[in-house]
Amino acid sequence: MGVLAYCDFQQRRPKREVFMFFTFLLIFLVVFLGAIWRGEFWHVLQGSYQLRYLIYLLLLFIYADPFKYEGDFSLSLKAVLILIFFEATVFSLVKSEQRLTSGNYGVNSLGHLMAAGTAFLVLQAGGLSKKIGNYFLALVLILAVLATATRFSLVALFSAFSMIYILKRGKLSSFFFGLSILIGMFVFFISFVPAGESMWEGILTIGQNVDDPSAISVTPESSSMITRLRLWWATLEMIGDHPWLGIGPGVWAFLKVNYGVEFESILDPHQDLLSYLVSYGVVLGGVFFISVFILPIFKVGKLRGLYSGSLWGWVGIILVLLFAGATNAVTWKHQISALAYFSSLMVVFWNSRFVGYRV
Repeated sequence: MGVLAYCDFQQRRPKREVFMFFTFLLIFLVVFLGAIWRGEFWHVLQGSYQLRYLIYLLLLFIYADPFKYEGDFSLSLKAVLILIFFEATVFSLVKSEQRLTSGNYGVNSLGHLMAAGTAFLVLQAGGLSKKIGNYFLALVLILAVLATATRFSLVALFSAFSMIYILKRGKLSSFFFGLSILIGMFVFFISFVPAGESMWEGILTIGQNVDDPSAISVTPESSSMITRLRLWWATLEMIGDHPWLGIGPGVWAFLKVNYGVEFESILDPHQDLLSYLVSYGVVLGGVFFISVFILPIFKVGKLRGLYSGSLWGWVGIILVLLFAGATNAVTWKHQISALAYFSSLMVVFWNSRFVGYRV
């Protein structure tokens, strides 16, 4: 609630901003009314942190000026990334883990966060000394990603770079060139086998019977894919049973057994879009996901040069987390969701520093 101390509620704001705020406030109220009706109030209260973070951040961006503190936030983000890397290193050594892992983020989320941090550092503007520091820290984070052996973090990172190349140029030739790089990087990194497991072999294995994960041969290469297929099929069944209001955020882990998911340690569907749809319903969840991940990308195209280089750092974070969310529910970690929403709003509200209104 300390966010409110920075807000000036007496200033008049454009209607589109107020509409955006009340849209998510309405989603928040609908989700809670649905939770009360289903008897899931306490579960939803604990699991609705995404909506709470986004609503607080909207208040900050509408009634305050977070752009004044962009430099401070960037510096604090770098410090946090260093501390997370240090925590993961110590935790992995103490636990004698074969892969770099974190007590808070685990393996996959740690890899995705390090990849998002790498994109932010590489794409951020600054003088020569700042760039040297950023590139050095980015190199450390890349090594951290490799140590997690999370291939899709690398896929997400280079996919984000390819997409930004396309967005910056905005030409058809640039589109095809960036797309070819994207495809090439994808093929290369799914063949990258840091854990001794070939994703190609896994794809061929699950191709035996993709409609029935239980009938697929379990091998070291296919085990994680089979797990995800089971989670995704179960989640789709939940969406089919609760299409309008969803099951409520935080409830998936309590319903998974009813849909054949017997993995006690798994608490989410391992796919961001499915997580939003099953938690908030097809309509509200779709609006939530599009507003956070898709709207900023369209906004970059509309700015038409009204940006400095530092904008691309925030765009890089969004794109990495968007691509990484294809195989993991990335924004269902508290800190990562807050970072994703802050980065998204930095892009959506960006031209407020250039013109007298925000879009």
